Parts: sequence; structure tokens; C-alpha cells
Amino acid sequence: MRFIIDADLPAFMARRLRELGHACNHMSELGRGTEPDAAVYALAQNERRIIISKDRRFADITEFPLEEHFGVIRIRARDLRREELTLLVEDFLGRHPESLDHTLVVLTPNSERFRRAE
Repeated sequence: MRFIIDADLPAFMARRLRELGHACNHMSELGRGTEPDAAVYALAQNERRIIISKDRRFADITEFPLEEHFGVIRIRARDLRREELTLLVEDFLGRHPESLDHTLVVLTPNSERFRRAE
């Protein structure tokens, strides 16, 4: 899968997902760590990537309609270290290798919720 990881998550996550064979960029690796959400979204759209972010704004389907994006994984977790955050995503992807096109996933340490375009 192809991912863009928002600057609110550790760059370590991008390195680990690349080790697992995913095409993955972190916004800070691109020199764009302070870009607004609209720029992160535009980059993900242009490169057909899934956004991984802790920013709840990406879960707003009125602003980022499901029909228009290639997927969003919104992480809701506080007080997790970078390794724990990365493992949370890694475990999720291991259980869900299917396409996430037009899907919003809200991922927590104890749950995962999916919302797909109709």
C-alpha cells in the first residue's frame, strides 16, 4: 500500500512501514512537516496515497468526502510511544491487507471503525 504519514506521527513509522514493503513517506522527510491539512490531503490525492494521521479533521467526511480520497487512517490514541503507535498501525495493516480506497478508518488501541463510501 501507499501511505503519506502526517507530521503529527513519528517518522519512525514511515521507516518501519517501508521495511514491511509499503511505499511510505512522512511529511517531515519531504521537508513539508508544517504543511496545513489541505496540503497533506492534496499530496495524498496527487500520489494516490492513504493518509495516516492523528488529526481528527481528516475524519470529517464533509471536508474530506469518502468518495474523493484514497483512504484515511485516523489514529485516536494518547500517551503512546512511537513504537506503540507504529505497532498499532502495523498490526492493523497485517489484519487488513485489502484496499482502503474511499474508506475512513478510526483506529484506537482497543477498536477499529470503518466508514466506506456507498
